[in-house]
Amino acid sequence: MPLIYFYNGANNLPFLIDNNIFPILTNIQNTCLSGNYPSELLLSQTELNQIKQDYDNSRVTLFNLEPNYKQLIDGRSTELLKNQIEIANASQAWQIRSAVLQKSPHVTQEVLKIVAKRNLLRAMP
Repeated sequence: MPLIYFYNGANNLPFLIDNNIFPILTNIQNTCLSGNYPSELLLSQTELNQIKQDYDNSRVTLFNLEPNYKQLIDGRSTELLKNQIEIANASQAWQIRSAVLQKSPHVTQEVLKIVAKRNLLRAMP
């Protein structure tokens, strides 16, 4: 779900902008009262910096792992797996079942829908 972030100057720009954050410049000033919070709810600059660093580290880890994850989905080729399922006949149901189970849980809904539509697993126990 996208986040629309209204800001009124360069100092208020979010420190991270990605495909889900949409910053919108406005001239409306923030009228929320500041400084009326109990001190135990406020983060020190050190704590805030640590949280930002942890976030950045997690994001780098995610970007590094994303290609590996994408290789797992449908055994790296959704189209190939879909084609194999579409041309399979009833006698190949066990092979299809094995192929889908081998790739599980990294099987797309696209592939599972074709398996269900073809009713290839109906004879399975």
